[in-house]
Amino acid sequence: YIQKNLSGYYELAGTIDVSPDRKKLVVPQERLTLYDFNVNNGRVSNPVVLDSIPAPDSLTSMRDSLFSTYYGAVFSPDNSKLYTSVQSSSTLSWPLDPDDIGVFQFDLSSGNPDTMAASKIRLSFTGRVFAMQRAPDGKIYGARHSNKLSVVNQPNLPGQSCQFEEEGFLLQVGSATWGMPNTGTIYTHRRFFSSTLDSSYCSNPRTLTPKHTTGWAYTWNDGLTGTIRVVDTPGIYWVKYNVPINSPCKYDIHIDTFRVVFVLTTQHFDTTMHDAGMCKADTVWLHPVNESAYNYLWEDGSTDAVREVNRPGNYTVTYQIDSLCQYYRDDFVVTYPENDYKVSFKADTVVCKDELLQLVNTSHSLYKEFTWYLGNGDSSFSYSPEITYPEPGTYEVQLISYLNDLCRDTARRYIVADTPYTAFFTLNPGHICEGEAITIYHEMQSHTIKELYWQYGDGTGYAAGGSPLRHAFDQSGILSVSLHASFRACPESVYTAGVTVSPLPRVDLGRDTGLCFNGNPVVLHNKLLQDREYLVYKWNTGAVTPEIKLTQPGTYSLTLTDKRSGCNATGSVEVIKDCYIDIPNVFTPNGDGTNDYFFPRGLLAEGVQRFRLQIFNRWGQLLFETIEAEGRGWDGKYNGKDQPGGVYIYLVEIVSDNGIREEYKGNVTLIR
Repeated sequence: YIQKNLSGYYELAGTIDVSPDRKKLVVPQERLTLYDFNVNNGRVSNPVVLDSIPAPDSLTSMRDSLFSTYYGAVFSPDNSKLYTSVQSSSTLSWPLDPDDIGVFQFDLSSGNPDTMAASKIRLSFTGRVFAMQRAPDGKIYGARHSNKLSVVNQPNLPGQSCQFEEEGFLLQVGSATWGMPNTGTIYTHRRFFSSTLDSSYCSNPRTLTPKHTTGWAYTWNDGLTGTIRVVDTPGIYWVKYNVPINSPCKYDIHIDTFRVVFVLTTQHFDTTMHDAGMCKADTVWLHPVNESAYNYLWEDGSTDAVREVNRPGNYTVTYQIDSLCQYYRDDFVVTYPENDYKVSFKADTVVCKDELLQLVNTSHSLYKEFTWYLGNGDSSFSYSPEITYPEPGTYEVQLISYLNDLCRDTARRYIVADTPYTAFFTLNPGHICEGEAITIYHEMQSHTIKELYWQYGDGTGYAAGGSPLRHAFDQSGILSVSLHASFRACPESVYTAGVTVSPLPRVDLGRDTGLCFNGNPVVLHNKLLQDREYLVYKWNTGAVTPEIKLTQPGTYSLTLTDKRSGCNATGSVEVIKDCYIDIPNVFTPNGDGTNDYFFPRGLLAEGVQRFRLQIFNRWGQLLFETIEAEGRGWDGKYNGKDQPGGVYIYLVEIVSDNGIREEYKGNVTLIR
């Protein structure tokens, strides 16, 4: 758009954009303003100023207008971002703040004016982007007054992640100056909706017909096609189809909705259950007027013909007698006397089979005669009978008594008879060495178990139910493992089995020791006194004697095996060389801080009384000599000059603290 004032000067120029969801409109000027947009009537409302750029008092040309305010503006494809541009020109008579020039992004996702205004992010620092427009490929392109377009590659992403490129697209022909191509027109078909209330009776089919039968592409809600639909169940049905408008190329979309209901006639019967001769909360059987009908439905959802109730209230049942769509309804009003005379008894609900069970009668004192049904086919007329159940299972016990000729009460209780179990388990193996574990297998899986408790004979125990179990023993002897099983009704069962735990041989080779130059050998033996008659010795050197003599450093171990139990134990000791030298065979004096000097290393300074190192070339010329045991060594030079790479001869003389003299000769390679 371009706006002039009364004097003919250009005041505002720029582009307007409507968001893809057609809910927002943006106008770039000296104030970047966001509006709510009504797509139905074209009205804009609720202006929100996202940013403003101060303008001069007067603008004399459209060019000045283009370079003084926001010009380009476009929404991202997902409506969450707004991209705008501000230009600059050296021909203007007033300078713009450099921070006001470039391409900017605003985040609109919050909907809050302050948050949207504060989300301004600068993407470009040059004012050479003019109109901006969304493209079918999901990107945003901007005119630059050249044959190159700017590109926003990911316009839905925030900040620099949107991947803005100043010159991201090259036009093969022509150039883009102020504007971009017009947006194509989108044609939307009008939609019309209609609703019809149809009534039908029973299961007689009902035919549904659309409002218009001259269209095409009739599709019903369940996928069926055609202009006629026959239904025999109530519900909501709809059909979608196209209706032509003057020509086959234009059409409206129609959706017709049908609500189908079934209307059934109903007859009512009322029945009142009087309280004469009834006990409070006594069982009442409600019988419909017609017990040969079908489709019974009580108010609680039950579908039996006869209803059993034991509390006052209003009860209703509906049912059908014939197929003429006629329903019958019976209403029952049940009332009870105020006095409560009950029959009752107490008993354990869970017992062990063959256990004597006492049924304790706690009925009201007005009841005198009683009939017991014990659930196993037996009955009793005793006041409080005793009974045993020889087979496990669930038994329903009923106590019935009459207060008078019309008033009867019944008490029920379910008795569960459990099967007694004997605890049992197996151990594998039954003989182990100290520190080893055994595996315990058991099959106690009855739901009547309350707890399984294990005692392992070594002072430990815990409750557990899984199988198998594992337990390690850290003491020797013949230990008793026992399982205590307690049940909810049957007596506790205990099972015990023994495990033999043999002790391990004891191995102690003493502390780590050391060797020195030509020193005495080290003798290793087990320092713990044991009966050697039953022990088998095996050193890691291959020796099978009780003791060994060593002249070389290393780690030595002894394994003792008890021939009686097969148990074994191993001990080890490290023998180190207290004083030795480590002479390298190559060095690289290149100044990199690694291997720049030739010198014997290791524990050279420990236990050494005198030391001398000499280096000779192949003609026997002495190039280097030192008696410092902790010096750097030879740096590959002679009289300050680098010696060539090659093989040199060294001589090392050492006198240890014990007076023993050792001499080492060899070759070392100098690498350059």
